[in-house]
Amino acid sequence: MYKFIGIIKADYRYEYEPLPDNARLMVDRSKTIAIIAGFLGITVGYSLLLVKQYVLNNGEAVLNKPFILLGAVIGALLLLLHEFLHLIPYPENSTKIISIKGGTPSAFCSAAVSKGAFIVSSLLPVLLGIIPMILFMLLPSTYQVINTLLWTTGTIWLAGISSVSWTDKFYKKYFGIHYRKNHTIMINSVLNSKDVPREAVKFVIYHELLHRDHKYHDKSFRELEHKFPDYEKCEHFFYGEMLKYEISEM
Repeated sequence: MYKFIGIIKADYRYEYEPLPDNARLMVDRSKTIAIIAGFLGITVGYSLLLVKQYVLNNGEAVLNKPFILLGAVIGALLLLLHEFLHLIPYPENSTKIISIKGGTPSAFCSAAVSKGAFIVSSLLPVLLGIIPMILFMLLPSTYQVINTLLWTTGTIWLAGISSVSWTDKFYKKYFGIHYRKNHTIMINSVLNSKDVPREAVKFVIYHELLHRDHKYHDKSFRELEHKFPDYEKCEHFFYGEMLKYEISEM
């Protein structure tokens, strides 16, 4: 039975049922797996984009760039479905709880499951990245808007990013920020303007996606960053055009 209990505090503690006698403690490798999966997700997403654009479409654009942010919003709206998928492998007669904890959706079930079922539970939400990517590759390139929504949503979920959204006010210190704790990305709302090229916003999202696997701006980070299409134009915009404006925090 599924049960939605609404918004709860970040320090809320769920009630656990007693574990069976044959229960064993698993080594927590979630951080390592998340880093590897995030890197592979970003790599797969951009590789498929390059294949579709340059191999299947003779270099013609397959994305409608203004809709990239809408795709990110759709990806964020799938968070509740993400938690639902986590709970599918748990016993049918157990209570499967979905809530909003600490500002993000959370799933919980106190019933004991086998190691195999737990692994399946962990992997099921990856479908939110795989299915959009399959549809993206199958859909004709002429459907640019739908292709954009599918590719953005798929890449975000393959990379393990929970949501991408605008900040609630302008900030001077950054154009985008990645929160490693809950895997969310915030884009400075000063960029939400018709005067800012959508490609520049896309670059900020790409930059923050890289922080999913690279905490610092080290050599490997910069090498990946330079692979972004029109990297030099985006750099010129942020460190040239944007410097002409006076940004005031609101």
